[in-house]
Amino acid sequence: MDEQWIGEKIKDLRNYYGLSKKELSDGICTQAYISQVESGNKNVASHILYQLAERFGVDVDYILFASNNERFDYIMEVERQARALVETKDFHSLMNLVKAEENSPLMEVAHFHQFLLWHKAIAIRYVENNLDQALSVLQDALKLAKTTNKTASEREVHILSNIGNIYAEKEEYLLAIDFYETALKNLRLIPLYETKLETGLLYNLGRVYFIQNKINKSLACCDEAIRLCKRHFTFHGLGESYFIQGHCYKTLDDLEAARTCFMNARSLFSVIDHEKFVEKVDNQLNKLEDCE
Repeated sequence: MDEQWIGEKIKDLRNYYGLSKKELSDGICTQAYISQVESGNKNVASHILYQLAERFGVDVDYILFASNNERFDYIMEVERQARALVETKDFHSLMNLVKAEENSPLMEVAHFHQFLLWHKAIAIRYVENNLDQALSVLQDALKLAKTTNKTASEREVHILSNIGNIYAEKEEYLLAIDFYETALKNLRLIPLYETKLETGLLYNLGRVYFIQNKINKSLACCDEAIRLCKRHFTFHGLGESYFIQGHCYKTLDDLEAARTCFMNARSLFSVIDHEKFVEKVDNQLNKLEDCE
């Protein structure tokens, strides 16, 4: 086992996920230990390597594969491109990327195979509008997980969330709630995770609870999402949560609270130039005026 090469790949993964040495080492080892490992001046202990792999949300084999396979950088680049295409909603290009890679020998790497299945499902959902096939592919992706019912990875949480989204789109709301709640529970098992993933799950739960007329549960989810957004200075899910709260308060005939929430949502959507949602909020504000 080439310890210097492993150190380099740990550094690559840390930079890839945007983690500081402090974030990576927290509760596992010291920052100095990480520095020594990354520079090749220290052999990483097996139990430390295992914990670092957990923090990255990958299995140890993935790091060892990275340390012994010259195509690891290629895998990381494919994953980077796929995530960028999802971010820009270029799902046709995503489908082409997946098709170009799914017969690659690199599919023998479970972590890469799972990633491609996950993104294939996303492409199928938006390009082919085949929700059942997308669900089947996501379930196949979950089967490749190496975690247990007591551990989780962010990737698995994303996949569970995607399954919940599809069930919500199919109007199978009880199943959607089950997957959202499972995803949220699993996410909170992870020592370090993206706040925006949590706020997104809370917003989606709040939205489906509202559709199910579970107003108090919807308000509670949106309240929690808003608190998290403010605490971590993120917009992700903030405007949407205010928007759902507006609907909840309107249902409760608290028109003043509804107006406040809708106005908050409008301000946030305006800041990020989300004109489609600004239009939706304006429509709700006009309806409130008609109620008075």
